[in-house]
Amino acid sequence: MKRIGPLGAIDSLQQTLLRLTSPGVPDLYQGTDLWDFSLVDPDNRRPVDYALRREWLAEVEAKGPPSEQLQNWRDGRVKLAIVRRALALRKHCESLFAQGEYIPLKVEGEHAEKVIAYARHAGSAFAIVIATRLAAPLLDASNDVPHVEPSRWGDTSIVLPAALHSRALFDWLSLNAPKADGERLFMRDALAVMPVALLVEEGVPKP
Repeated sequence: MKRIGPLGAIDSLQQTLLRLTSPGVPDLYQGTDLWDFSLVDPDNRRPVDYALRREWLAEVEAKGPPSEQLQNWRDGRVKLAIVRRALALRKHCESLFAQGEYIPLKVEGEHAEKVIAYARHAGSAFAIVIATRLAAPLLDASNDVPHVEPSRWGDTSIVLPAALHSRALFDWLSLNAPKADGERLFMRDALAVMPVALLVEEGVPKP
C-alpha cells in the first residue's frame, strides 16, 4: 500500500484533470470530489457529507492553489482543490472549453511515454493540459508524496503551438510559471510542483 498509494493518487489526479478539460461535458459522481475507493461505479444515492466539503473548500481556497495540499494528499483535499480550480477556469473561459479546439501535443525525450499533453484553443486563448502517467519507475521510493522529482524527467518535453513559443505560462494548479524554451516546454519545468498542470497565458485571472 505504501508503494502503490502515491501511484494511485497520481492516476486519480490525472483522470480528474483530463475529465474536466477534455472535449465534452465534465461529470463527477456525486461525492467523488474526494478519494473514492469503490471497486465498481459509485452509487449516486449514497449520502454525501456536504458540510465537510464546504468546510474543506473554504480551507483550500484560503491556503491557495492545489499544490499547497499535495504534502497532505492522503485526506483527498488536493483532489477537491483541483476540481474547484479546473471548474473555475472553465467558468472564466467558457468558449475555450465549450467550443475550443482540441490539439494533441507531441511529447519527446527520455520519458515521452509517461506524459499526456494537449491544448484547448479558441481564438487567441490557449490552455495547456499536462498529466503524468505510468509513473512508477520515476518515483522516489523513499518519498511517499505523489510527485516526480523534476530532475528525473531529463530532456522530456512537449512541443507547443507556434503562438506559445518562448512564452511564459502560468499554472492554475500551483504557483509555478514555466517558460517555454523556444517551441519546447520541458517537463522538469512544467511539472516541477505537481504531477499535473493546467497552464494558461498571462492575462487570464486566477481565482
